[in-house]
Amino acid sequence: MDTLLLNLAYTFYVAASLMPSGLKLRLGLIAQSIAFMTWAVATGTPTTLVWNILFVSVNIYQAIRIVRRNAVTLGAEEESIRTAIFPNLSKRDFLQLWAAGRGDDAPVGERLCTEGSPNRDLFLLTSGELLVTTRAGLRRTRRSTCFIGEMSFLSGEAASADVVAATPIRFRQWNQDDLRALNLLNAECSKALQDAMALDVTRKLRDENATTSDTSGESGPE
Repeated sequence: MDTLLLNLAYTFYVAASLMPSGLKLRLGLIAQSIAFMTWAVATGTPTTLVWNILFVSVNIYQAIRIVRRNAVTLGAEEESIRTAIFPNLSKRDFLQLWAAGRGDDAPVGERLCTEGSPNRDLFLLTSGELLVTTRAGLRRTRRSTCFIGEMSFLSGEAASADVVAATPIRFRQWNQDDLRALNLLNAECSKALQDAMALDVTRKLRDENATTSDTSGESGPE
């Protein structure tokens, strides 16, 4: 029986090691600690029991913190965007990132970026379509959900294309000062945003490569 309990404890230990970070990991660690505690009681091993009581207490505390951090209600649109673009952010962290920007609407013809002009703002298109054009005659339609102006925003260089609303649009907008302040308050949010922009650029470049033979001559990331 003692051997069975010990093997069960080690099984939980291995399973916990395979868990992703977050609540699942904490629950796995709690389960393996309880298994070791059961084995320690059955075999009369007080040292193992005491250390695992401490270990399980720490992980219960961390699990409660994670549950509280995620106990935030998001609207349908916000939850959809968090899941699709920022899946590694907790709901609370996502709200902090979201609140650092500001939402706005724009009619057809509204210009978000101008080719050759500095771009201090980053846009996330959440509804509608945009027309991206360059002076060389390249064109591309952007649909929600995607970033706009991310290349010039990241590099500090002038925008490489004109971006104009092709339909009524809705978007989220951050400026560099907003994001610098956010980086000081919550570096995890900044990292999630950087990762999301990098993935968006990669997707756009992949789509561009897939359409290089088109006669439309569409542009790459803005």
